[in-house]
Amino acid sequence: MFISFESDGLANAPRNGGPAGFEIHWSIEGSGALCPEASCGHGTCVEGKCVCEPGYYGDTCAFDHCLSEEFLGPPPTESGRLIGTAPAGRIVSGVVADYPPATRCVWAFRVPHRAGKPPVGVRLRFDKFDLEGPEYNTITTDRLSALLLGGAASRDAPSGQVVSFYRAARAGRRSARGSGRPPLGAWSGADGSFQGTFADGDEIDLTLPEGTAGSVALVFESDASNPTPHSGFDLSYRVIWEDETYCDSNWPCPGGLTCQDNVCHEKKAKNNAQKLRRQRNEAFLVIGCIVGGLLLVALAVGLCRFADKKAKLERQRAFIVRDQIEDAICSVEDFQAPFAAVAGDVFVGLGELVAHEVLRDRGDLYFFDALGDVAAEQHSGTVFVFLSHQWLGHFAPDPQGIHYRAMVRAVTSTAERASVPLNRLRVWVDFASVPQANSTQQKVAIGSLPSFSSCVDYFVVVAPATRHTNTGLACDRASFHARCWCRAEISGCWARNGSSKMYISTDHGIDKLFPGGEDDPQLREAIDVFGGNLTSALCENQISGAPRSRCFLTHWLTSTQVLQARAPRRHAL
Repeated sequence: MFISFESDGLANAPRNGGPAGFEIHWSIEGSGALCPEASCGHGTCVEGKCVCEPGYYGDTCAFDHCLSEEFLGPPPTESGRLIGTAPAGRIVSGVVADYPPATRCVWAFRVPHRAGKPPVGVRLRFDKFDLEGPEYNTITTDRLSALLLGGAASRDAPSGQVVSFYRAARAGRRSARGSGRPPLGAWSGADGSFQGTFADGDEIDLTLPEGTAGSVALVFESDASNPTPHSGFDLSYRVIWEDETYCDSNWPCPGGLTCQDNVCHEKKAKNNAQKLRRQRNEAFLVIGCIVGGLLLVALAVGLCRFADKKAKLERQRAFIVRDQIEDAICSVEDFQAPFAAVAGDVFVGLGELVAHEVLRDRGDLYFFDALGDVAAEQHSGTVFVFLSHQWLGHFAPDPQGIHYRAMVRAVTSTAERASVPLNRLRVWVDFASVPQANSTQQKVAIGSLPSFSSCVDYFVVVAPATRHTNTGLACDRASFHARCWCRAEISGCWARNGSSKMYISTDHGIDKLFPGGEDDPQLREAIDVFGGNLTSALCENQISGAPRSRCFLTHWLTSTQVLQARAPRRHAL
């Protein structure tokens, strides 16, 4: 778009008492960003909008004086102008030597509460004041008015309530509500505008009505004719609260006060008690140096004794580690307790999981005292199955028979996969195969679990989706893999046999537990034993509530390391 101006060449006379010529304000309409494509001139591009320097206005900061309407705070939106909450700020009418006539500018800001206290006034300080005063024409003189708005500012700003200005005679003697003194030097007209002129640095207090909630608008109106040049004004403002005074680098506190968190506070005077406390601290410092020297000597002696004790503990630890390794080697070379199993046809006909002692007394258990006995039975065509599962109750492994029914499907499917009758299957499951009444025998059997889980033909995980009877927590494949002891059983089988013999029970039989073989990511997680959850004995009660600890797991993991070392045909994960 181009705008062309042509003068007629004749004598030009002012029209309507104003100057010759014209001035146009323009802006780009729409929601698109103005910058950085458009230059911001005297400003900075922020999120597609120009933020102007003080005294410059317009969408591109091209005007050196205020326009028809300006607001402090956030930029305008489609729903209307927003007013920012501003406890302090600065307003500059422009940077021109002679601002244009017939100008009307509006600045508005919301007066905030502080710590529940409403504002009682606003203080203005004229850092520069150069307006046309009443000495020329009291009717058409420039005006600067203050208004109290009940809500958001609009183009009809003068419709707000007019409030009065008061000029302070000197610093420190400003009028304030409740002070008992009348205002000093009232400078307000009937319409709320102040008249006359101010010197640079003069301050004005604006007293706000009780319970003020809204915004303050400053309206600057220049008349239609400026006989002499005037550069406008530059003012700073701050909100005043009851018993609190705002402060910052532009509003320093008066003498005797200090600025903390933008509020003026009284300085703490030094008194005799503080001096006495300082002297006492100095005496303590001297005594502390003496005591500190003695403590350093005692520390040196203590460090020597500590080093001797640490060396002794390291030797004891070496002996303990050696004993653990020897125990682990013994536990993988053979069983520490008999391997007890139930025939497949008998297990299918139990109807529920039955305790070890009951099956033993009925003669339904097969006992194998050594690894060689299991190997001989396997050589004759017998298939061994290890069932691993998570207990569904604190004191009973399967209160509702959910796991038992899944185990029956797994045993039947295993017999079909191995092409053997059910009576040639030997099933190991914790509640039936590990002693439940005698805790000593139980611990010995638990110590043999790495050997038990590593000598079978099929390792089957039983983890149908259900919930724990006592806690109500989900019990499924995810919770199984998250448990420390279930991971320990998996690692025992994997250490000797790899993942090829591991399966999981499903609705239609058994499937591979780790379809990806040795590179399956789930296998890498499953053998991270100490990465699993290890709860208390009450909640972890998988084998008759026997107390468990990391000592058991340390022994177990050491055994699996020995098993893995004796199976060099596989690569380690």
